[in-house]
Amino acid sequence: MFKNANKESFVQNGTQIFLTLEAAIRRYKPDADIGSLDIIDFGCGVGRVAMPFFHKYGRPSACVDLQANAIKYLARVLPGANPALSTQEPPLPFADGSF
Repeated sequence: MFKNANKESFVQNGTQIFLTLEAAIRRYKPDADIGSLDIIDFGCGVGRVAMPFFHKYGRPSACVDLQANAIKYLARVLPGANPALSTQEPPLPFADGSF
């Protein structure tokens, strides 16, 4: 599926996105304990951003995507991130104000 260089780049880009999000949370919520925030990874795909987040903080609280295969994969490798299949039409399977 991926050549090694593309796979490496895919993972590195996900890690960089995670680091950018982590820095933004620290900047805009400096007193927040990231490990206690309710975070959703909307459009999570196979979890290239969710995985570093989860391994460091036990977050995101949920991951959603339109791709059933991506959600099946995440349910297998990162079940604690509560992967859920979403549809193109609202609502998502979460209560208002959950995140």
